[in-house]
Amino acid sequence: NPKDDRKVLIENQLEKSDHTHLGQILTYLAGLEASTIVWVAKDFSDAHLSAVSWLNENTKEPFSFFAVKVKAVRIGESPIAPVFEVVERPNDWDRRLQEQVRRGQLTPLGQMRRLFGLEFVKAHPSEGGEETATAGSSRWQPVPGTSLVVAQYLAAGEVGVFVRGGKGTAAEDVQSLLLPHRQRLEAGLGAPMGAEPYFFSSKATGQTADQSAWQGLAKWLHEQTRRYVSLLQETLGAGPAT
Repeated sequence: NPKDDRKVLIENQLEKSDHTHLGQILTYLAGLEASTIVWVAKDFSDAHLSAVSWLNENTKEPFSFFAVKVKAVRIGESPIAPVFEVVERPNDWDRRLQEQVRRGQLTPLGQMRRLFGLEFVKAHPSEGGEETATAGSSRWQPVPGTSLVVAQYLAAGEVGVFVRGGKGTAAEDVQSLLLPHRQRLEAGLGAPMGAEPYFFSSKATGQTADQSAWQGLAKWLHEQTRRYVSLLQETLGAGPAT
């Protein structure tokens, strides 16, 4: 927002989070008078995620703290590109995004995600209430009895699902959990296991900008998610899905 002159502090770390960088963040926060803090690292320990969460819960506006994991990926022969994953954010961040939609401050894709999400939960109430229809890049459905979630996303020209770990679960741990069941899951889900953190990715292409196509895309997304959750729950020994 060009009218927002708040300072943003970005702390970059090439390795796993450590106490030294957490201390630097707090020191810089006081010295630079920054209000939005983004901590970027290869991975985060549970203790440091808890620290970021505590800061979000115990500071007032306008302070916001984010923990962002970064990794390098390559698809086929494409150039190596960074992938950023937000693993900790302010509790009311989604609410703020919804407010921005109403004020017209989101990108066109963000607005489309929000509106599609509202239509999605209206057609399929078991997916959650209106408060879950955010403008974020994905929304999650947990797999009961496991540390996994089925992530749903809407992009320009497609909707899709993939398997990943829940909040604070390392992609390496998810891979170790899924690998022994790879053959059964690939056959049942009809998708290759793939690479972290987007396991068993499946998508349906369509004109996502065309609201007349949303009903069909929403139905595919709902049915695919239920199928993923059911098979994962059954395969990983948590019992049949309810």
